[in-house]
Amino acid sequence: MIASDNDILRCFYNSILFKTFGTPFQ
Repeated sequence: MIASDNDILRCFYNSILFKTFGTPFQ
């Protein structure tokens, strides 16, 4: 479940960074 939570958080932060910087952060 920890991996799933990390995946969700990663997607969430990537979405914010994408909207902020305009580029996906991996």
